[in-house]
Amino acid sequence: MPSRHLTLPTDKEEADKLAEAVEAASRLLDEYNDRLTKELVDRKRLSKALPAFIASQKDKLAESQMKYQVPQAISLPSHPEISVFSDHSTL
Repeated sequence: MPSRHLTLPTDKEEADKLAEAVEAASRLLDEYNDRLTKELVDRKRLSKALPAFIASQKDKLAESQMKYQVPQAISLPSHPEISVFSDHSTL
């Protein structure tokens, strides 16, 4: 199995090519790290804003549920002569 380790350049041309490759890799990593840093800042900002947003959404949901809630059935006092399920034959 051939070795994939970096070999030392034997002349100036090889050294220049290696330096260019290293610089390109370094720029690539710097750009990637910048993007990751920006994403981390965005996520931190979002994580601070989410609890307030979730609370406001829960409040709005509760308000909507109360606004559109169907009134509950009226409960009648217990009287043996009054039956909700009467067939109206005794009236």
